[in-house]
Amino acid sequence: MTLAPTTGRRQMHRHVLLARQLSGVVILCFVVMHLTNHALLISSIDLADNARAWLAKPWRSLPGTVLLYGAALVHALLALWTLYSRRTLQMPLIEMVLLIMGLLIPYLLIEHAVAMRLQLPMRGIEPSYLQVLTLQWFDNPVLAIQQSVALIIVWVHGCLGLGRALSANPRFRQIRTVLIAAAVLLPVLALIGYGVAGTETVERIRQADMSPHPPMRPMPESYGGGNMIAMVATAMRSGWVMLIAVVLILRQIRALLARAGSVEISYLGGALVRVAPGTSVLEASRINGIAHYSVCGGNGRCSTCRVRIMASDMPLPDADAAERATLSRINAGPDVRLACQLRPTAALTVARLIEPPQTHLTTAPEMPPEEREIAVMFCDLRNFTSLSERQLPYDVVFLLNRYFELVGNAVSASGGKVDKFIGDGVMAVFGLEGDLPHACRAALRAAALIRQEIAVMNRELHRDIALTIDVGIGIHAGPAIIGQMGFSGNMSQTAIGDTVNVASRLEGVSKDLRAPIVISDEVMAAQDRDRAGLESQRVPIRGREFGLVVWPLRDADSVRFL
Repeated sequence: MTLAPTTGRRQMHRHVLLARQLSGVVILCFVVMHLTNHALLISSIDLADNARAWLAKPWRSLPGTVLLYGAALVHALLALWTLYSRRTLQMPLIEMVLLIMGLLIPYLLIEHAVAMRLQLPMRGIEPSYLQVLTLQWFDNPVLAIQQSVALIIVWVHGCLGLGRALSANPRFRQIRTVLIAAAVLLPVLALIGYGVAGTETVERIRQADMSPHPPMRPMPESYGGGNMIAMVATAMRSGWVMLIAVVLILRQIRALLARAGSVEISYLGGALVRVAPGTSVLEASRINGIAHYSVCGGNGRCSTCRVRIMASDMPLPDADAAERATLSRINAGPDVRLACQLRPTAALTVARLIEPPQTHLTTAPEMPPEEREIAVMFCDLRNFTSLSERQLPYDVVFLLNRYFELVGNAVSASGGKVDKFIGDGVMAVFGLEGDLPHACRAALRAAALIRQEIAVMNRELHRDIALTIDVGIGIHAGPAIIGQMGFSGNMSQTAIGDTVNVASRLEGVSKDLRAPIVISDEVMAAQDRDRAGLESQRVPIRGREFGLVVWPLRDADSVRFL
């Protein structure tokens, strides 16, 4: 099968993505400074006005104005382009939210932008916070609510877009908790400042109006009520709505024209669909309600949507570097492609290699799985089978619940999460909200706590029912996929991957080495506690040709990790 290069579309997609990200960063920088200025209103209106002279200065200059409004225009037009270019409006929830916000924001901000950057400069007026607060809180309270809502939508849109763009960056994941806290705190402080200052302004005006000689109002009458603002703002809002309507009409025209020159895709098993050229095979499945797995959401980061090309009327487009890398990892043959990346230009027949039940339309999950650097711990009861044979069933239930509670409390106290119970074993993950060194330290602390609490529990069990138990623990660290897994209403978050498998095998190695805790060299290297007196050794591990370097830990050794 000969492949024809189609780099134009991919290059255009990269340019559009870069333009969207750069323009979004510019707007987000402006919003950060704007919210910071609003937050200063908590202290006083005068302080906020003084800070505004510095915070707004870069954006009031000619280059800053061109940069800001150019970025806003580019971002708005790209929202229209996204609406037009998508072959289907079926998309993951986060993409739908970002698109709706991107179309709504210009409509909400047009009136404020016209007043602040057109009307007032033309009259030679430099607005102060007192003037703006008078307009928005005293003259037109609805406008105050509208601007607050618009500011929140802009902020959420920017944070979601930035988080989505950086989600695959390991450094971003390390500081994500701090960024989320800042993303919540800054708008909350800004809204509090805006509300406090607005209430203060209204009260100040009412008291002034009740005096025998009321002072002149701080806001020029033309601001906010002038015909020019009303006409320009209305015209721009109407124009924006018309642009959206035109894009929707063009989508329909494109769909009608595409039917004449459509690409025919046949699915092995009987389904036959026709779509516009440039539509991916995965999009074709979604448009026509054909069940098609795509765990990563159609971003080429998994292979669940892969198809085998059974026949093609013309050479297929080349696979890009990302698709080739994914296919290489699964040792796919030359006739296998990712449905989310393959955009045929002529009729072809495909076979879904992972075919879901026909009764279930598999779409992209609302929270697609992501790859994270985590630590995984397996804890297992020793000789549980023989122990349960000697005990009454209800006594076994009592024992297991005590043991599970002990392990669960130790994991939670160390900042980890119990992933699942497997018979008499427990799997826990660490690092869902932090970096890998923190995850390894937390896992080691949890293991030490478990061993410590097991000793206490054994003293009670020996005294009450003449019984003692023992556990083995294995810990490994590395990349794993974190995501919602299961079916229908039985979905739960879990971790899968080689890191999980190795951790499970290390728990078995702990029995062979007669050590209560066995950790991998990756865990020991990531944590920063003193390793004096500890020794490593290489042990055979199923699936590892040269085995694995591990560190057996005794109870006395584990105390240093508490």
